[in-house]
Amino acid sequence: MKRIALTFDDGPHAGTSDEILDTLKEFDAKSTWFVIGENVLKYPELSQRISDEGHEIGNHTFTHPSLTSLSSQEILEQVSKTDRAIKDTIGGIEASFVRPPMGDYNDYVEEIIDRPLILWSVDSLDWEYKDATKIRNAIVGNVDDGDIVLMHAWVHSTSEVLGDILSSLKDEGFEFQTVSEMLGEKLQNAKVVRSLNHIEYND
Repeated sequence: MKRIALTFDDGPHAGTSDEILDTLKEFDAKSTWFVIGENVLKYPELSQRISDEGHEIGNHTFTHPSLTSLSSQEILEQVSKTDRAIKDTIGGIEASFVRPPMGDYNDYVEEIIDRPLILWSVDSLDWEYKDATKIRNAIVGNVDDGDIVLMHAWVHSTSEVLGDILSSLKDEGFEFQTVSEMLGEKLQNAKVVRSLNHIEYND
């Protein structure tokens, strides 16, 4: 069985995120959601639903800034405020890793954030395309065992085509896992992760 980690950024968002969750439930597919702290506070019930249905929660900062443009204190505040929002809103859940907005990071950001930075190996470009066919083609036929796929929780075309994507990947023999499930012990001492087979470790 080939494994793949589907990830959804920037959520939760009313409407679109609900549709994505409905489709994931239909296919019994688990995923990882990198949530924005202010959205967690705005949509607490939807945030709780993500966790209740077995999906993993990751930290995607509080207001989605480029971390490379911030001071150390501002970086820590973006991460810690989101940690608090997640813990207070989603049944005491703690996010064990961070996805930097836009994938922007450097050595300084790595040093400030004392947990793995989870990036991706397959980008759907759904935020740019906003076209169901292009989003599907960016994923189906372009994924391998151990890939981390980037999608966004607010893109309507993503919710529209997700069922087709999951059906096609299932036919190709893929199993859908959370990032933690797929990486397992490889997450220990990881610094930057792009896929199961592309991990940078702390010295």
